Amino acid sequence: MAEDDPLSLKDRGFRAEKEGRDEEALAFYDRAAVLYRAAWESQTTPVLRESQGTSLAIALQHGVTLEIRRRQWDAAARRLEETLSVWRSVAGGAGPTASLLGTRAMVQRAQGHLPEAWASITEALATAEAAHVAETWPLHGMAGRLARARGDATGAEAAFRQAITNVETLRGRLTTDETKIAFFGTPADLYEEFVAFLMDTQRPEAALEIAEKARARALLDGVGGAGSEGEGFAGETPSPASAPTVSAADALALARARDTAFLVYFLTRAKLYVWLLTPQGRVYSGAQVADPASVAQAVQALREPLVFGESFEAPRRALNDLLTGPVAAALDALPPASRLSIVPHKILAQVPFAMLGPTPGAWAEAWSLTVLPSLSVGAQRSARPLPPDGPLLAVGYSTAHRPLPAVAGELKAAAALYPGATVLSEADATASRLRAELPHYPLILIAAHSARRPGAPGDVGQGEPLEIVLSGSALTSRDLKPGLTPRAGLVILSACETLQGVQVAGDELLNLARAFLIAGAERVLLTQWEVEDAATATLVPALLAGVREGQSPAWALHNAVQAYRLAHANDGSAAWAAWILVGPHD
Repeated sequence: MAEDDPLSLKDRGFRAEKEGRDEEALAFYDRAAVLYRAAWESQTTPVLRESQGTSLAIALQHGVTLEIRRRQWDAAARRLEETLSVWRSVAGGAGPTASLLGTRAMVQRAQGHLPEAWASITEALATAEAAHVAETWPLHGMAGRLARARGDATGAEAAFRQAITNVETLRGRLTTDETKIAFFGTPADLYEEFVAFLMDTQRPEAALEIAEKARARALLDGVGGAGSEGEGFAGETPSPASAPTVSAADALALARARDTAFLVYFLTRAKLYVWLLTPQGRVYSGAQVADPASVAQAVQALREPLVFGESFEAPRRALNDLLTGPVAAALDALPPASRLSIVPHKILAQVPFAMLGPTPGAWAEAWSLTVLPSLSVGAQRSARPLPPDGPLLAVGYSTAHRPLPAVAGELKAAAALYPGATVLSEADATASRLRAELPHYPLILIAAHSARRPGAPGDVGQGEPLEIVLSGSALTSRDLKPGLTPRAGLVILSACETLQGVQVAGDELLNLARAFLIAGAERVLLTQWEVEDAATATLVPALLAGVREGQSPAWALHNAVQAYRLAHANDGSAAWAAWILVGPHD
């Protein structure tokens, strides 16, 4: 490989850096910069000179980034000055100059030079404004951190709000589900910082509003009508609108209007924040010192023994204390038969909330429980009551993988409750037939196997999406077009692990529940882990019987679970604790 080819040298630097050979990488970047500088200084054609100058600045910037990653602040500062001098001399370099000035402020802050850092960020913002730079939130975010470090709480809040406003403006220009989800990955930390700042300055309601802006926004746009009927669910879904999030006052009004308490979580790098909003208009809040890894460990420590029938009380108590500590007294004061909607965050979507309380299952016994992706999504859903007569669409396929002998009985019992129900069983239970029927029913039951499929090209995020295995094909999230289920008040996914999906930035859980909500469903009943078909064949008809009698889905689930617990006291908790209702109460 030629030693006089700067592109090859940069490529060798990239490889060395990826392999952890930092000193070699710096040497390659520096050699490339020498060659670019020589070409730049000798070039007389203006266009070519600008091109060489840009290439030189980029090569130098690789060295800056590497020194910052190594936390070699003095070396990074020296390289920064050299890089800035080049960008300042390049036509069209004002934008990169503003960005690099923000980087210099960050380095100076790390060095403990706050006055110099403040001067750098001030210059960065002025440069960005003069150059009409569109994306300024990283600079405003740095200004907020510096103002806070200087003890200027007013200035910090103003800067953070400017940063959030810029993010919201940029996000409002995006037009597809995929781009909205991908965009939110970078500024997510900004929202977390601002929430922490507001909580530290004793403004929990303002913090709640910012937390709400950081969760499930692409889903909110979808359920708010931004999607277009007939288009794909992810990647290609037109989503031109930007639905507004609720304020703290809106959320309290919602709690009063629906006679529902809301338990809201927000997990940052260092703390878990929690708010409890009551129908009486009270807001309780607090924080626990916890990072995502420790919270994930606590969640898994309960799930594993619970699912496998082992002793789980110690991890259950530990998780209960973690999730309720700051608002435990207020939770304990909720009267029996209260409605509680839980808004989890990140890994907390995997929590079996029905197991929480002073004793196992105390919450599920005392209250009706639902889960919401966000308060704003909950506000978008009208919670229309289900017609007691249905009609019901019941779909069952039991012969894929291992047989599900109880599926036939589950469908028969469900159909008996709703005379005139449409039943698609075995060979008739195809994905195409199901899609054709979905728009016409307020009550939908799908009993089958679930399976994980490899991520298809265009899928957002990493992981394996879930599908429902049907006759000759499968129902996937991509099959559920916006507007496909406009009448659905309740969709029951009676299969294993139907809550599972792909967790991506912005607290978007890409799963079948999300797809059904965007398709128009009000509520989706799912399972958190593998469940025996014999148990579902008992619990699901009991739930449907409650709905048939006029109970809300949440209370019908509550009553079905309590009846199952009484009748199967020796069967363990996994069979009933697996069920989770996503959506409003009634």
